[in-house]
Amino acid sequence: MLLISKIAEITSAKVLSRHHNFSIASLFTDSRQILNGSDNVLFIALRGEHFNGNRFFDDAYSKGLRNFILDEAIDITPYPN
Repeated sequence: MLLISKIAEITSAKVLSRHHNFSIASLFTDSRQILNGSDNVLFIALRGEHFNGNRFFDDAYSKGLRNFILDEAIDITPYPN
């Protein structure tokens, strides 16, 4: 398990949350596989020639995920957590 803060350090990511100390135990790259989110799950939005995982942020968020690695800027105002 890795802390959000450590993952951000490794990936040079910007953390947009007050919660940097969650331990991540599971990774998802496909929002269709997510049944229930929790604080220890991380969604990584992959991008390929024919797909863009960033488009599935809303779906993953609606399933309870709150930890994401995205490569596009999004307006987080509508997402309180």
